[in-house]
Amino acid sequence: MDGEVPEFESLTPVEWRVVQYYRGLYKQDREWILRMLSALVEQTVRE
Repeated sequence: MDGEVPEFESLTPVEWRVVQYYRGLYKQDREWILRMLSALVEQTVRE
């Protein structure tokens, strides 16, 4: 791991807020967020 930057250290402050928000959600909300993000990624990849 010499010279490698751990992934968490490369996150921007905004990305960290998203991670912290996600961690604070209940399981049902997390599942909904993941479905929504998956749908957005799928649409983006098609274009």
